[in-house]
Amino acid sequence: MKFFIKTFGCQVNNYDSNKLIKILKEKFFYVKNLNFEILIINTCSVREFCQKKIFFFLKKNKFFNFLTIFTGCSSNLFFNIFILKYYINIILNSNSIFYLLKLIYMYYFYKCKQILFINNYNNYKNLNLIKNNLYIIIMEGCNKYCSYCIIPYTRGREIYFDILKILKCIFILNLNSKEVYFFGQNVNSYKYFFKDKLINFYLLLDIFYEIFNNYKYYYITSNFKNLILNLKFYKKIENLHLPIQSSSNNILNFMKRNYKFNFL
Repeated sequence: MKFFIKTFGCQVNNYDSNKLIKILKEKFFYVKNLNFEILIINTCSVREFCQKKIFFFLKKNKFFNFLTIFTGCSSNLFFNIFILKYYINIILNSNSIFYLLKLIYMYYFYKCKQILFINNYNNYKNLNLIKNNLYIIIMEGCNKYCSYCIIPYTRGREIYFDILKILKCIFILNLNSKEVYFFGQNVNSYKYFFKDKLINFYLLLDIFYEIFNNYKYYYITSNFKNLILNLKFYKKIENLHLPIQSSSNNILNFMKRNYKFNFL
């Protein structure tokens, strides 16, 4: 059987889609055209426009006869809506994608809708499924609960990857690649306990600089509050992604960003 993945959203959604491809290619054929029997829709719910595109895509494809699988951030947010759609056969959230192959088998065996939601888990032994030359996800979720953001409710609280698994991913990178991008919803809040020693994001960067000194490292979606406390670590970084959000303390207070600007 052939499967096709339609991805909406950010780099994290693309990362999840790559995981799904690696998992399903063991038993099925991945295609990039319209000739497929299994459709996987990996969704985003951060922007309203993206949500509208998802509903339009579903409406356009509901009359076709193929297995439809729905996952991603929107599966948590619009669960009550999608469970009633007869043309959606399997619904699972991002934490459950490693069970997708089993859910497909169960759907064909029982001939009924399959639903699986796992709130959180720490089993990242399958991290080595991803062998991307540029992007490495080191954590997922967020604990900030800013008033405007939906990530903590769709992706859950912060879960951090094992530092040894991250090192392994960098070792298996293509040797022609000299740039590594670290990703996460709140990437510089990373922390991992290794033999009773706390390794935070900036210590993680120092370790990588010592081991892989021929690479350039960048990261995206850092929190400004964590950056202020660790400015000395940024001298080695050529480019810096900094979502300040607003220069107004009143706006920052309404957004629950938990930091302020002091103007002289």
